[in-house]
Amino acid sequence: MRASSTSMFWNLVRYAWGSFTLQRC
Repeated sequence: MRASSTSMFWNLVRYAWGSFTLQRC
């Protein structure tokens, strides 16, 4: 259960980070 929640959280973080990096570039 916890692993799933963490995976989802990191997935969202990675998506946000990717968007931020793309905007910066």
